[in-house]
Amino acid sequence: MRSNAFREVCTCLALLSLLSACGGEIPGTVEMTSDDPGPIGFFTGTFPCDGCPGITAEVLLHEDGYFFSRQEYLSGSAGTLSTASAMGRWAWFADDDLLVLQARGPERRFSMPETGVLEMIAQTGGDHRVYKSVRPDDFPGSLSLIGMLERRGDMTFFSECATDLETPVETGAEYQLYIRQLRRAGNPQGPVYAELDGEYGWSAEGSPASLAIRRFGTIRPDRRCQE
Repeated sequence: MRSNAFREVCTCLALLSLLSACGGEIPGTVEMTSDDPGPIGFFTGTFPCDGCPGITAEVLLHEDGYFFSRQEYLSGSAGTLSTASAMGRWAWFADDDLLVLQARGPERRFSMPETGVLEMIAQTGGDHRVYKSVRPDDFPGSLSLIGMLERRGDMTFFSECATDLETPVETGAEYQLYIRQLRRAGNPQGPVYAELDGEYGWSAEGSPASLAIRRFGTIRPDRRCQE
């Protein structure tokens, strides 16, 4: 028989993954207007967790339609997975008071009960709200990314699969692993499917401006994002 502690950890892990596992296509056509731009900005809060102090939940909804999310166990929790981060696309359906987040996995949905507050539509009990705040400098940190890497002259660009967000890639030790893998693959031309851990650098305007590869995974010249 599974122990109560084991069940508590599993419950916490399920909550931790609520924002990080997203996917599919956003239903319908989303019209963003100046009168109702939707919940643009950074939101943070603490989700409940059985058997642990709670889970810090953070999400940045960028005005260009993509989001970053991060969840982290509070100190002293019983969980073994401490942090989960993700990125994807979001859409705001004003008539239905509905925010949809999508990347890889099932979509997640929020309502906006009041200005500056988002409440996740969750099947578990408790308060699953996040509140508009100031984005911290370390957000979102390193992300597990899937996308297309392409060399253009002296520069390399990365286009993330879930969002089509394209940024130049910083050169460094991990980047050199990519170059070596390209050589072993026969230096294929055009975009190459890649899996890696990376961290975005931000512009003064608040948009991702570059990508630093923190850990290079693999390339698959025969694959594309939609596969």
